[in-house]
Amino acid sequence: MSLLPPGWRLTALLAIGCAVLGGLVAVQWRERPMLDPEGSTGAVPPDRVETSPKPVAPPPPPPPPLRARLEGVALVGDARVAVIRDLNTNEGLRLSEGMQFKGWTVDAVEPDRALLKRNDRQVHELKLEQKK
Repeated sequence: MSLLPPGWRLTALLAIGCAVLGGLVAVQWRERPMLDPEGSTGAVPPDRVETSPKPVAPPPPPPPPLRARLEGVALVGDARVAVIRDLNTNEGLRLSEGMQFKGWTVDAVEPDRALLKRNDRQVHELKLEQKK
């Protein structure tokens, strides 16, 4: 049972907490004064601040070379489709112009070849091999 009325209990607890916390702050402030005995603030002059260059991330590794073979071409009306075999997985793919394949875009399909582009710079030509 408390001697304080119900509304005063929380106020008393807060006052005690603030007093204890204030004492801790005051003790720490006394232990570490803002000025050293020589009167300086301890700040380092801007010309003596050491700055290290920010590390630069290395460029990403180049993608693996394209391992594919053009096995056929279908030109029907406006549709242009290249039949490409992925030599890594032995998977056959039918790719129309504009479609993606392992980061490459089929740029053009012609009767004897397909042109694939990467990043609008790198061009890879797949030629249709003539069977003898």
